[in-house]
Amino acid sequence: FLMPQQCGESSKRKQTNKASTSLDAPNVFLRIRPKAATGGHQQHGQPAAAKMLQSWDDSSVTIGWTCSGNSDEGHSLGAGSGQQYSFCKRVLKPEVAQYDVYQAVAGPMVEKMLGISDAGQDARACKPVNALILAYGQTGTGKTFTTLGPDGSLKSAPANSEVDEIWGLFPRVVYDVFARMKRSGRPFVISFSAVEFYLGSATDLLGAGNAVAISQDDDVLGLSSKVLQTPQEIIPALMEARAARHNRQTKMNLAVKDGEDEHSGSSRGHAMFVLSVLQTDKDRSSVVQSSFTVVDLAGAERPDKTGEARVSGMEAFEDMMKCIQAQKEGKKYDVATGTQGFAINFELFQVGDVALMTTEHNKQTKGKGRPYRPSAIMTTDAVRVLGKCFAGSAALAVVVTLSQAPQCGWETWFSCQYGRTLSKIRAPLQKQQFQPIKKHLSSLLTCIQENEAALQRQIKNKKIMWQRVGAVSSAKRGLALFRELALNFPMPGLDPMNLVTFGQPKPASTGWSFAASQLQAKYSLQHQWNQHSWMYFMDDDMLASCPAFAEEFLRMPVKAQRLEITKSTEAKTKSDPVNNEWLSKCPPAPHTLVVNTTVYPPCDNASVSASVHWPDHLAEFPPVVVYAHGGGGIYLEAANVSSHCARIAFENNAVVFNVEYRLAPEN
Repeated sequence: FLMPQQCGESSKRKQTNKASTSLDAPNVFLRIRPKAATGGHQQHGQPAAAKMLQSWDDSSVTIGWTCSGNSDEGHSLGAGSGQQYSFCKRVLKPEVAQYDVYQAVAGPMVEKMLGISDAGQDARACKPVNALILAYGQTGTGKTFTTLGPDGSLKSAPANSEVDEIWGLFPRVVYDVFARMKRSGRPFVISFSAVEFYLGSATDLLGAGNAVAISQDDDVLGLSSKVLQTPQEIIPALMEARAARHNRQTKMNLAVKDGEDEHSGSSRGHAMFVLSVLQTDKDRSSVVQSSFTVVDLAGAERPDKTGEARVSGMEAFEDMMKCIQAQKEGKKYDVATGTQGFAINFELFQVGDVALMTTEHNKQTKGKGRPYRPSAIMTTDAVRVLGKCFAGSAALAVVVTLSQAPQCGWETWFSCQYGRTLSKIRAPLQKQQFQPIKKHLSSLLTCIQENEAALQRQIKNKKIMWQRVGAVSSAKRGLALFRELALNFPMPGLDPMNLVTFGQPKPASTGWSFAASQLQAKYSLQHQWNQHSWMYFMDDDMLASCPAFAEEFLRMPVKAQRLEITKSTEAKTKSDPVNNEWLSKCPPAPHTLVVNTTVYPPCDNASVSASVHWPDHLAEFPPVVVYAHGGGGIYLEAANVSSHCARIAFENNAVVFNVEYRLAPEN
């Protein structure tokens, strides 16, 4: 799914991969992190009216309640008080080894991705599919350990094609793919690419962190790639990609500098590691490409757990804009950890939302017609790319990592909720189709020629121009991969040295890399786009249409913004005779209701207050309405909607509780 057939200004591209009518479901696994002696997941928690991981078996986990207590373990509220989660295919217990995790999660997917089995069944009969494994969990619970393994284990590859016992999923996938393809006897070439989604934008982890484009069909365009001649070559390539990621030590994820357990700290962006396989049929007349992708999502986090100050959306956006401005001026600027956390949590929320929307869409359409795509407006590159995977472009497996630490009970509960959401994904799985060699080469050449011709003209839309650059880069990479295949495995009537390669170097027998940045530098866009290219896609007309006070308002602290909105709302309310009429008919009671919520587990705030609208004449058992005002959890207050609640109470002869709840960013 990372190799587009075509990229142009029109988003109405024909789908070349046929989809089955049945809906495919992901395999979801829960992996429990062993108890930690140090860091944010050590067993020193003092739970007070909170949740915690209570128990587990082979197919389910139970999240129980705890109340205040002096022991580190807290006090359970009694048998049967916990919530059981049994949506997963298997629970990977703390003692489960990396090899067993691979056999359970990735082994069956490798067979699907290649379209071959140990029994020697032909790929044409099986039809390869793309495969994707997604790792989700609280920061510090072992997602990177599961997907890659500790950094110390990736410093060198064992001799004799052996697999290090502590390696994670992706390096094991590489070794397994090589072994299966060699046993099949079919010509093949394997390449590796890696991309990071950081602060909303996609960057090339093998290309010096240069920005890459996302097509209108939500494909990643313009990635660098490295051809692997042997499985051992993946280790230095992975270390290069790992070193290019954004990492930072936090309270929940401490960095370890020495030994096999070496670790860089918390990943501050989502990373995708992509293994692409281009293979021919037995007659060497047709080719097919499929990919195996492992996604290491940045960890969900709460500021009070990571030890960082909480920031609002406005403050995070302003911080990111400062970063962009500093990069334009050639200066270094490190955004706050709280800003990174805000961006991470925002994207994770959107990914979960897209999963639900995809499933609902496919249920309504029964898997037929155009697949669901998240809107490109107010979303990010990561959400769009993963959304396409959820729509059926890849067979999906999910590993949700959980912490045993009592103080992480809320996050563990939320991870289970999130995993259950992902387990509901249903989508028609698209099969990869064999294509005659001449047609395959023709499509790549046509893509290059059309997009390069368009780049010679003036393209006003910068986003489309960047997409065309990426499309040319991806197509040239495809040509280079095919030439490598033809050099290693002669094709009937085809001389690989006569292939048009547009100045790309001849592949060396010891492996080579396709550097997308060489092509991108030709168009001199890097100094404009940086890592935050999505920010530049906002139309100038959109910014110009904002009221004059908008810029000043957005630069205010969130509390000042709240005061401005409250003041404006109150003024409109008082000046509106209709509002005053409803308040006169059903005014709020003279005394405010205050509820001590600490006696109701698992609430952790001291109290919640509510004003009560009580009509004069009530039935014996009147209807009751609990009204929570809007404002996104940041703005407004109960007084702003008092007249609205009065009208509801009067017209329905009901008791209305107008709730005043805690607002961010203070809480």
